[in-house]
Amino acid sequence: RDHKRMWFSERSFFAGNILERFIAFAGLKRDLKILEIGCGAGRYSIPLIKSGYQLTGIDISERMLKKFREDAAVLDLKGFELICADLDHFDPSPGQFDLIIGFNVLHHLYDVEDHLRKLLPCLRTGGTAAFLEPHAGNPLHMIDTILDRGWQAEKNKSKSTPENIQAVFQRNNLRQVAYEQFGFFPPFLIDAFPLLLNVERSWEKKAMLKKIAPYFMVRGTK
Repeated sequence: RDHKRMWFSERSFFAGNILERFIAFAGLKRDLKILEIGCGAGRYSIPLIKSGYQLTGIDISERMLKKFREDAAVLDLKGFELICADLDHFDPSPGQFDLIIGFNVLHHLYDVEDHLRKLLPCLRTGGTAAFLEPHAGNPLHMIDTILDRGWQAEKNKSKSTPENIQAVFQRNNLRQVAYEQFGFFPPFLIDAFPLLLNVERSWEKKAMLKKIAPYFMVRGTK
């Protein structure tokens, strides 16, 4: 499938909100070298590059990277690198990156813990690993899983919870591990009615609603 909803769009209020939260949570700075795994067509990467962040993106799909390059060319973006490879055949230098990030990618991995163990050597000591993930315990994601037969191949989707990923981080000796849950409305509603973001922020103050929020960010320090 084309997965057009995962393409870069300058008019996506949903993606803009995600990035605003993630930049603050993960501590992104423009002088840091960032590795994004599963960058896809650049839905989140391209806005980061536009804002001056130094980014290397890796993805298994050349088709998605082709779309990334096309959109980046239209915007005349420079200073980024794209690599088509799977994580098992990705061999960066030790301590090469200051941050490792990913958006909606961990639940696609066959073995999250094994892949994280292989990735961490390329993160410098004191560097941060931070990811945004869907929360498997959210009712909307449960419905999505039932309706989309493609998820049957994604055995880790059911393990995509803040507690599980936090435990994976801790077993890999990451320090200061923390997570934050947020959101309520699906992307198409946010993009159609951006004022719903104000409603989300209000509802997130209610502990019961926040506990089943559809998204979470998790971070840890090497």
